[in-house]
Amino acid sequence: MLLSRDYKYVISLTYMARRIDPDAALPLHLLEPADPSLAISFCDSPQDFQDHWASVVSGFHGPEAALKMDPFKPMVENGVAIHYIAKLDGRSVGTATAIDCAHGICAIFLVTVHPEARNKGIASKMLLQLLLDARKRGMKLAVLEATDMGRQVYLKLGFEDDVKVDLLAKEFH
Repeated sequence: MLLSRDYKYVISLTYMARRIDPDAALPLHLLEPADPSLAISFCDSPQDFQDHWASVVSGFHGPEAALKMDPFKPMVENGVAIHYIAKLDGRSVGTATAIDCAHGICAIFLVTVHPEARNKGIASKMLLQLLLDARKRGMKLAVLEATDMGRQVYLKLGFEDDVKVDLLAKEFH
């Protein structure tokens, strides 16, 4: 076992997946009831997306939380990512990003909803729009990393646990 060879447990990551090909049923009922104060839109400017994302995550740990975007900047800025913004009464409250990968796989990242806007169906509606659009682009499978907080939302959308990865790191003495 690796743990006995100077490796230590770092974190467990759970990845979830769901089919989105035309034969796969999507839970369209989650789009109802339509809330006129909620707008979900495509964002084609990487800088605008980063600004919206920074506004949303500031609700977690203040403005410094936006610094957590750094690992994602290459993905956001290189033009391959498709960004979604959710606004409630004109205020940025949610983000999600999709990347169309090889073999019809849509990878989903940066699914975030401001703490004050949770439990209103925003993540479900935003992700369902993302999945519908990915299907239109010919994607057949959606995958994402599931946090404990997001897991219930993803299950409602038909995602299933696909793989759990325990990351281990070597301890240096």
